[in-house]
Amino acid sequence: MASNPRAAQVRAALAARATRDLGEDATALDYVVQYIEAGGVLAELARDLAGELEWEVSRSLVSHVVQRLEPDAPERLAEARRSGGAALVESAVQILDEAPTDSREELTKAKARADIRTWLAGKHDPASYGERTQVGVQLNLGQLHLAALMQPVPRPGEVAQLAPGAPLLLPEGAAAEPHAIVSSAGVEGMNDGR
Repeated sequence: MASNPRAAQVRAALAARATRDLGEDATALDYVVQYIEAGGVLAELARDLAGELEWEVSRSLVSHVVQRLEPDAPERLAEARRSGGAALVESAVQILDEAPTDSREELTKAKARADIRTWLAGKHDPASYGERTQVGVQLNLGQLHLAALMQPVPRPGEVAQLAPGAPLLLPEGAAAEPHAIVSSAGVEGMNDGR
């Protein structure tokens, strides 16, 4: 299989950055993981590489190269994105703190920039930064009480008819056997030869 020369240039540029910024033993994947953990995104990395390589580097090419750098690259990148959530949120706070307050337009732009970073953090690390989905449950105790009162009450010696799946409540100390009847007099045996 022939190698893409542009992909090879991207790989080489990432490896050079790893050696320069992280040390001789660092790999290209180590550099990308550190970049993402610091809150960077692949589109930004592609723009940065384009300036260095002096040709248009697409985000998809960078993603393609990075995913294939090492066998465990997808797992390491996913973990880096989760870790990078904190950096994205910190960046959002900094953007808002440093936003110029003299123009409504500038404030709106700063808010949009901060919002996209917090949204991205929530997508990368939903457990820490995602929106909590709450399920609303509403009970009408009055209706439930009336429905319970409308249920027939078995007379002593009658078998109580339960709805499918409804729990059978026995008096304390009674054995929960399939041949037992619950009545107001207590638990009586059925078909046990007595």
